[in-house]
Amino acid sequence: MEPFPLTPVAPALRPAVTVVVSDGRRVGLSPGAVREVSDALRGLGATWCGPRRAWILKQPGNADSLATQLQHALRSVPLLDVAGLAADLRRALE
Repeated sequence: MEPFPLTPVAPALRPAVTVVVSDGRRVGLSPGAVREVSDALRGLGATWCGPRRAWILKQPGNADSLATQLQHALRSVPLLDVAGLAADLRRALE
């Protein structure tokens, strides 16, 4: 019996943030299951809201600048998907 040939595959990227919501004054970000994302959000001054399972930023400012800050803070985390973060923030803040 011949063994099955193994084909190498690339690991899937993990989402940095799974949900982005805003009420006009605050932005809520639900991080993926990556500890470094929570550490980065805490470093940006976000507050954890347990019932919503989200980090809350009271004055988020510009969506692009917030996305850039998060991408800069998370640049060393391997296999993390931050590509769509700016678009998600823009949609939530509109």
